[in-house]
Amino acid sequence: MVLAKKFYELDKVTGNYVDGKEAEEASNQSSDLLSRMPEDLREIPDDAVGMKVSRYYIEKDGIGTTQYVLEYKLKNGLLREAVKEFPGKR
Repeated sequence: MVLAKKFYELDKVTGNYVDGKEAEEASNQSSDLLSRMPEDLREIPDDAVGMKVSRYYIEKDGIGTTQYVLEYKLKNGLLREAVKEFPGKR
């Protein structure tokens, strides 16, 4: 799932980020993930133009944890990653 102030997409040939009409028409949102995602994780920091979210459910020794990996695309072109974990399924 991608939440963005402006849509960006990776060019399949060059691997670079592109914007514009092609990226804006990309279908890259999951309403299921958005509905399960904790409210405080939905906010995009002021220094970012968008974020990519991956959710994993991990079960170890009968204890489940939901892990969100948040990858922020910053205004300066860099990426920043954060990992948040919550007990149980979310």
